[in-house]
Amino acid sequence: MNANTYSQRTKVTLDLENVTVKEVFDEIESLTEFEFLYNHAKVDIDRKVSIHVKNDRVPNILETLFANTNIFFKVKKNIIILKKNRAKKVTAKRISYSSNSRSEQLQTTITGSVTDSSGNPLPGTNIIEKGTVNGVQADFDGNFSIEVANEDAILVISFIGFNTVEIPVKSQSTISVTLEESAAGLDEVVLVGFRGAEQRAIQTKRRATSVVESISPQDIGNYSDENIGDALRRVPGVQIQEDQSGGQDGGSRVSIRGIGPAFVQVTVNGRQPLSAGVEGISRFRQFNVDVIPPEILQGATVYKTSEAGLIEPGLGGLVNFQTLRPLSASYKNDSNFFGAVNVRGESDVQHDGFLTLTPRISAIVGGKTKDDTFGAYVSFLTSNNERARDQVFSRITARNLKEDTNGNGVWDGDAGGDTEYTGVLIPNNVTNNPIREEQDRLAMSAALEWKPVESLHIVADLQFSRFETYSNRALIRPNPGTNAVTGVISPDKVFAPGNLSIVDNFLQGYNTEGAFNSATGELTEGANMLFQTTWYDNLNDTWVGGLNATWERNGWKIEADYSYSNLDFNQILEVGGRSAAAGQPFNNGPFVFDSSDYPRFELGQDAQSSWISSITSNDLAAPIVQWNRYVGATNNAFRLDLSKELSDNVSLDFGSRLSTNDFFVAAVQRDGTPLSDYLASTNGGTVPTVSANDAFGEYITNFLPGNNYGLMDSWPRANISAYESTYSDFFNYNPGSHPLFGKNVNIFDAETIEEQTIADGTDDGWRLQNNAPLFEFQEKTLAIYGQLNVRTKWGKVPISGNLGFRGVRTEYTGKAFTTVTLNDPDAENGGPINLGRVQSEVNDDQWQVLPSLNLKFELNKDLNYRFSVVKTLSRPEYNELTPGGALSGMNNLNSLFDGTNGAVSLPNTELKPYTTWQLDNTLEWYNNFGGAVVFSVFYKDISDYVGTNVQSLVPFDQVLEDGGFDTTGMQAAGVLDDFQSQTYEVSQPRNIGNAKVFGFEAGFNQPLDIISDGLRNFGVQANYNFITADFDNDDINADDAFPGTSKHNFNTVAYFENEKFGLRAAYNIRSNFLRTLSGQGLTSLPEYTEGRGQLDLRGNYNIFDGMQLSLAVQNVTGADQRSFFRNNPNESFQLISLEPIVTMGLRYGF
Repeated sequence: MNANTYSQRTKVTLDLENVTVKEVFDEIESLTEFEFLYNHAKVDIDRKVSIHVKNDRVPNILETLFANTNIFFKVKKNIIILKKNRAKKVTAKRISYSSNSRSEQLQTTITGSVTDSSGNPLPGTNIIEKGTVNGVQADFDGNFSIEVANEDAILVISFIGFNTVEIPVKSQSTISVTLEESAAGLDEVVLVGFRGAEQRAIQTKRRATSVVESISPQDIGNYSDENIGDALRRVPGVQIQEDQSGGQDGGSRVSIRGIGPAFVQVTVNGRQPLSAGVEGISRFRQFNVDVIPPEILQGATVYKTSEAGLIEPGLGGLVNFQTLRPLSASYKNDSNFFGAVNVRGESDVQHDGFLTLTPRISAIVGGKTKDDTFGAYVSFLTSNNERARDQVFSRITARNLKEDTNGNGVWDGDAGGDTEYTGVLIPNNVTNNPIREEQDRLAMSAALEWKPVESLHIVADLQFSRFETYSNRALIRPNPGTNAVTGVISPDKVFAPGNLSIVDNFLQGYNTEGAFNSATGELTEGANMLFQTTWYDNLNDTWVGGLNATWERNGWKIEADYSYSNLDFNQILEVGGRSAAAGQPFNNGPFVFDSSDYPRFELGQDAQSSWISSITSNDLAAPIVQWNRYVGATNNAFRLDLSKELSDNVSLDFGSRLSTNDFFVAAVQRDGTPLSDYLASTNGGTVPTVSANDAFGEYITNFLPGNNYGLMDSWPRANISAYESTYSDFFNYNPGSHPLFGKNVNIFDAETIEEQTIADGTDDGWRLQNNAPLFEFQEKTLAIYGQLNVRTKWGKVPISGNLGFRGVRTEYTGKAFTTVTLNDPDAENGGPINLGRVQSEVNDDQWQVLPSLNLKFELNKDLNYRFSVVKTLSRPEYNELTPGGALSGMNNLNSLFDGTNGAVSLPNTELKPYTTWQLDNTLEWYNNFGGAVVFSVFYKDISDYVGTNVQSLVPFDQVLEDGGFDTTGMQAAGVLDDFQSQTYEVSQPRNIGNAKVFGFEAGFNQPLDIISDGLRNFGVQANYNFITADFDNDDINADDAFPGTSKHNFNTVAYFENEKFGLRAAYNIRSNFLRTLSGQGLTSLPEYTEGRGQLDLRGNYNIFDGMQLSLAVQNVTGADQRSFFRNNPNESFQLISLEPIVTMGLRYGF
């Protein structure tokens, strides 16, 4: 309900004799949703009054209450702001009130808007029919609608601090009024800029029934952040989990109160956008907010608890991004149009060195009709940014290692005094990975808004975002292989005494100096070393749009919403740039490795020089692989919400939502002979190399700046232009053009499509990619809900809240292929039988009921206590519900057959979703200087955590039921009996445990004029979160942590702002957080990311009205990102060097 409607509809009856003004305020607040905001020193709240009114509007009552005083009031939504006019006392006419309705006398409806001389709306402006008690107030956007007796009526329009005007109605039906500021100024602060954004966040939190936070731009389309994740960093209780590697976990994802991105729902205008997950492979429910540019957004609300009407928020909560509504926009100078243009230049300090500013241009324009019944806007963004960052990473494996403990230069074994360490966890594939990236954005947002009649409101909106990253990586790494000569950490290499550092069975460091071959005794200090260029292109197109219609009349509100989301994601990877003489030239070493702080090698200068010479003196060979991973997805959803006001204090909300997600995930690849044949066919029958004279361009220098990295001082990069020109047909492949990725393709036709392209000669070397996702998945969700909203009193304490439930039915259908093999060790019966890809299909459905209770106790005017008990859910990942993987058995005639030889990886359609019962207690104190202090204690009881589980001795019938395999091929090959006659070791996602999460949150937000008028332009916000967690399964417990959680989280914002300048500093820091539980990630070890602090600065200068110059620096200190195993920094596996991003901008708004 908007402010105008609420002011007109809300009426109260007061019968108070000889009470204080404060008691009048308290009575009004207890009977309505109005709240009073004032300075105690300037408003005499102890003055005794008597007031007797029946069924009258609150503004009219206040006109009487402050008659013959110098106190004025204005209304902003449901906030009544009282101010003192320093210049003079104004005498208001005392009005006699009556409960009799005048509706039968009203014949003419006047609509209009009220603005100041700068075109800013004046919410809370009083519009009164002269000589009557008939009046309304302008809503938050300065708009009003009033019914008057006839055309002879005169409207008296007044607003605190402005000159009152009288407007004869005559034959007008629409009136636009500009009020001039009175000579006597008012002691108040205009809520714009940084402070305005903070104050709007406070008001949103205060009005809400559940526990929420919000952010808003300083103005239309004027977020100051490079991406929306940086804006969310400033939200209390929100953390951004990011990985700048461009690989696993790449991008920025939201955690709320320490609960990770897998358990946080993201919506746009209450609709569900689609995610390509991580590289189009997995984690499709985790949304990368980098995809959405901030320029097309008008705000975001973070729900820390749930309500029945929300799309299932997840265990952590929900973030809903909002786009602009044109009829609610800010229009200046009595104009029917608005607009803004932002021109920004961005510089990656490491890449550009402040010398180049890459462009980012955005614009928005909109307008409305003079009668405020139709509006439209469109915004767009285009940008091209260059990013540079350096990464070093490793994988982990278990290996036996040898040490010449007795120092005699001969491998004598344990019996002879030497030592063999078994099953040591060793970092392998330690890779130097300089990432040079180009980011291209194109985004658009548009909306049409129409109010054909007062009771009907229709909005059509559309958002499009194209986010494309093109990167190349001139990586190098020592060969980790098992050969004693070519492998740097071979199990056949014997290390000199003291040159292995093994702590808690983890190899933290080693030195190959003096190492020798255990079999031959030859010195093996060196190893092969890979030189390679990899191209990664991630291309993401996202559409979200819909049509919304709202009808309100006679206490009913009915809202219908249809939405459509579409996702097209392509990842193109190419590998090439290897030496034509040797893909991995030998390096003499010795190599010194240390995993403390971050995984790193060191090499002597002679070893560096000789290896680089071997690279640059030879041609570069042709590319060796190219793949195209594709995700195509759509969401269709229809939502119907109904609300009925049962009385002044009770309303009922109920409705339903039907949603269908369709995912198609596939990958093709060309390598080996098909790729060589293709390259030859496009180059005159031969596969060319790139001449050493043309092959190399600039060098990689200053790798991992500030980290004293010693493997290579510098190394060459391939000449990208020359390389791509030589293989132009290869690099000019059109992403997503393979026929497998066409519309309406059935995934079960994948092999047929592959065979057809080969048969007709159009394959160009492409084949289905092995060991990559190849599935089709549909998820249908039906949700119904009901919620009772109540305002009442417990003694003298006003209480508002809601009690509801949400019932959710989810139906899954998954199609995929399973690779089936019947093994025959030593080929005793003719060898293994490979049945290839076998079709598998599964389906299931589930019901969940999610109750919710949210209560707000208004303990006094400034103090709220919130109590919430809700149940929420997060669904398992699509991959965990979809068939696929591999099935292997053993020929039952083989001598090794014992009936237990089978192995299979399966989905689990019977997975229960993650659910949590959440208890929340929040205390909020609001003061009269626009500040707030908040303290929350919360507890989450999480059930049915999903993880990978291995189960033995599973019969084939159960395997067949869970896997949905088609046994036709087995029967045709005559091997079905073999598969049926054995049991299987099954790797399968299962509900493996429960967790309890406890935490508290403390924060404040305060303009500093509470201390002194000298600080009236300053403000500060700070928030601290503490979270601890515990699993009931000791096998996955890890340092009292839940995936995505940091025990300690802190963020703060400080700002200064006056008419000309604005400065803001935002700092956030978190302690180490758990990425992956033990046994659930790429390794068997729990993985952590080091907590880091990030400082962002922003400054504005208002050149003149509408024109603003800005300068911003993101990550001022260049804080890096580190990851390690078992929460031990000495077991590091990744470091990403991140540099400051500098942005300069110029904005003009009209």
